[in-house]
Amino acid sequence: MERVEKEISPEEFWKEFIAPLKPCLIGAWLTEFWEARKFWVKNDQINVDFLIEKYGNCKVPVTNCSKNFACSSMVFVDYLRYLKKRESKDILYCKDWHLAMEDKTFYELPAHFRNDWLNEYCLKTNFSDSDYRFVYVGIKGTKTPLHRDVLASHSWSSNVVGRKLWHFWKEAIPEHLLGTYSEDEEFLKSADFVVMQESGETMFVPSGWFHQVMNLEDTISINHNWINEASIQNTWQHFVDELKLVENELEYLHRNGLQNLYLS
Repeated sequence: MERVEKEISPEEFWKEFIAPLKPCLIGAWLTEFWEARKFWVKNDQINVDFLIEKYGNCKVPVTNCSKNFACSSMVFVDYLRYLKKRESKDILYCKDWHLAMEDKTFYELPAHFRNDWLNEYCLKTNFSDSDYRFVYVGIKGTKTPLHRDVLASHSWSSNVVGRKLWHFWKEAIPEHLLGTYSEDEEFLKSADFVVMQESGETMFVPSGWFHQVMNLEDTISINHNWINEASIQNTWQHFVDELKLVENELEYLHRNGLQNLYLS
């Protein structure tokens, strides 16, 4: 995978990566002035004390990676105590936390990822009381299973601290593998890219690419999903495909479910 180690303009980034839907890993220059990178990190580790003081009372979503990615919620201070003490055998991952809805100070949207139709629409209308901007906090071994991003959107993911291992596939993945984290060696060999993301670096995942991710250390990342003119065709096709699935299900219910209802 190409690495963007030196600063380039948003216009160059669009031409080289967004328009052709080409994934890349961007150097730490993109996020070096974020508040999160100054205060959420101490001695190259998660600054637990600062996060407890700043956000400890927040309620956060948590995924149990050791129990089929079951979802629940916790108070953030309790998750940080779990991260610090490791007293539970469960592998818990604080993910999809909409912190930016409560605090707008800890990072700035890079100019390279602007023209964000998805979040702009959510935030400027009454369409939703939420958004597609997330913070992930995970201990070593937490995972995101194999998937394509929501609504066939683009995504970017910036490591504030820690390291992630990414596997990427451009072509469609067998349905039965989606939603799982595969460790099958033969399947992993089929990946188009295998990439290590370090602290400070940002991963750009274009619309349509399948991927799975593992935290190799205790890690915090800031992430967005977004849609623009480069991804809109994939998003439209996603809606068309979902509509067909709904129509097929309704037809099945009409032919079978309603018939069985009349018979009973």
